[in-house]
Amino acid sequence: MSVLVVTAARDYADEVAERAAALGISPDGRAGTVTAGSGLPGFEPGWVADGAAVEALVLAFSMLIGCMRARIGTTGESDPVTEDLFIGITAELEKQSWMFQAENRG
Repeated sequence: MSVLVVTAARDYADEVAERAAALGISPDGRAGTVTAGSGLPGFEPGWVADGAAVEALVLAFSMLIGCMRARIGTTGESDPVTEDLFIGITAELEKQSWMFQAENRG
């Protein structure tokens, strides 16, 4: 399951960077820049129990989905292409979140 999350994150990072470039924005995809601007909680270094890791991911997904839904709302009329990209990303985030939530219940 985690491989799917990593693959989706990489794919969507590329798509968002390409969209930003198409809009004339020079994206800064360095890990430190992305992390600092994400607003998401960090993960502690070292070993983490499976259940705690899943709970942390579910929280991060929830926060990120909320941010994405807000961005969908602000881009709709001004930039429908970006809105469509954000809708696709949010749908994938919701699917991944649901799968991790189901894993945590199981």
